[in-house]
Amino acid sequence: MKSMKNESILILICLALIILVGWLFDKPRLAALKSQNTDIVAKQQEVTDTQKKIDDLKTVAGQMKAADAQIQLLNLAYPSDAGIPEILVSVEAMVGRAGLTVVSIAPSAGESSSGGTAESGQVPVNIIASGSFSNLLSFTQILEKNLRPIKIKSISISAQAADSASSSASFSIALLYQPASQASSSSAQTNASATEEGAASGTTAPTPQATP
Repeated sequence: MKSMKNESILILICLALIILVGWLFDKPRLAALKSQNTDIVAKQQEVTDTQKKIDDLKTVAGQMKAADAQIQLLNLAYPSDAGIPEILVSVEAMVGRAGLTVVSIAPSAGESSSGGTAESGQVPVNIIASGSFSNLLSFTQILEKNLRPIKIKSISISAQAADSASSSASFSIALLYQPASQASSSSAQTNASATEEGAASGTTAPTPQATP
């Protein structure tokens, strides 16, 4: 009986020694696994941070692209020069879209063929056209909806004949533009605003280019 008890104790001691030796051998490997796990967590956080930066840059790029499109649209709606030849072509096209017949289209007296009134930033144009009343009304609506702002100064309508459905109308309008001095000031303000926004987001915004 005593011999069996001693054998049991010996077996327990052997098992303890085996476990101890195994633990001692596994300790470096466990430490290495723990270190690798820490590295993996750090790398995952680094990937997450990098992806967030990429997403932020994409957002800023999208905002800058939208701002650039708005600037280009503003340059079309409010150009930096009078562009009278282009204005006359554009107005003639609008008269045609309304279904009117052009009698004459010309800048107001005192205007050259290449420049407007720099002091007021306006290009006065006189238009004489003929057509039905509904066509004349359509023309005024086209003027009001035009991308480039147009001021309708006066309209004079007269019937061509008592039995005629056609009328003759004289329009005095003015198309707006941005004189050079105002354009330079506006461009400087736009550039300053873009730089401030870029600095706030940690990204440098490109300098907007004005459309000639």
